[in-house]
Amino acid sequence: MTMYFKHFLGMLCAAALVLPVAGCGDSDGEGTPAEKELELVVSENKVRIGTEVFFTVLDGGTDVTAAARIRNVKTETYVESAFVPEETGVYRFEAELDGRVSKPVSLTAVGSFEPQGEFYRQVLVQKFTATWCQYCPLMTSGLENLDQEVPDRMIVMAVHCNDAFSIIECQKLADDFRIVSLPSAVFDCRVVTTYMAAQLKEALEGELDDYPAVCGIAAESEAGLERINVEAKIRFSEKGRYRVCCAVVEDGLQYMDGYSEDGYYNQVLRAFATSRTGVTLGECEAGTEYPCEYAFTADRKWNLANCRVLIYVMKEEGAAVYTNNVVSLPVQNGSCDYRYEAE
Repeated sequence: MTMYFKHFLGMLCAAALVLPVAGCGDSDGEGTPAEKELELVVSENKVRIGTEVFFTVLDGGTDVTAAARIRNVKTETYVESAFVPEETGVYRFEAELDGRVSKPVSLTAVGSFEPQGEFYRQVLVQKFTATWCQYCPLMTSGLENLDQEVPDRMIVMAVHCNDAFSIIECQKLADDFRIVSLPSAVFDCRVVTTYMAAQLKEALEGELDDYPAVCGIAAESEAGLERINVEAKIRFSEKGRYRVCCAVVEDGLQYMDGYSEDGYYNQVLRAFATSRTGVTLGECEAGTEYPCEYAFTADRKWNLANCRVLIYVMKEEGAAVYTNNVVSLPVQNGSCDYRYEAE
């Protein structure tokens, strides 16, 4: 065999080894390159207001930031590769390139604040009741009288058990607090009472005197035909671990076969946007503002004009969790700002 022939055979063998590899390139099975995924990356996902963050756009791992466009989803405006949040809240961005759009990424902006005094304190009262309960109107009147005696310090959530207004979470809440008889009231997830006026007053005053507010809540809400959106901001004056609950209650529900004097029931729990035990904020720093967003699917049976959003913050104390503050606002264009105790 000549040297020329051996060289020729070597070239054929090399080609045989290379050809299959060349045919297995990045393709979609029809001989065309597979479309690469467009990805938007943010330098930090949580920053204080006024802090600059940077975006990077990757096309199949290749940096194409200079050629891509970055869009603020909420405002539908375009930003540069660097962005400075000027307000607290959750921002969402997505990248666009050659008709493709990346998955959105979120940026949460928090801010420090100058304290204006002690936060205004309100107590969450979960009233366990039912339309069939003969003595439950005594609880209702007892709480109404107490509200007149100590005004603007309670926000009531009526938890109906085993009646037309009961939802799944109602029985679970009753189990949580070991409610064995109706009517019963739970103050700030801490104290369980009967309808006796002296017990109700003692529970309310005990919460106000012994557990001052270490957080404030500001919120806005808007409602469409099928959706209720809530944006909240929470500030803390004391470091700790906290949770947040968001619920909808409704007034003016009619049930003529019950024991209500006029046939109407108010503050009826309708739904939670969170779980009944809330969602964790984790370890929160004093002097920092934390934004939150919640959404409800509005039931067509609800009269949104009579519905209110309840937002309450719970503080973790070891294995126990107790409500520290609560606010209420209408679901339709509702708003509430931070409140402080009068000096």
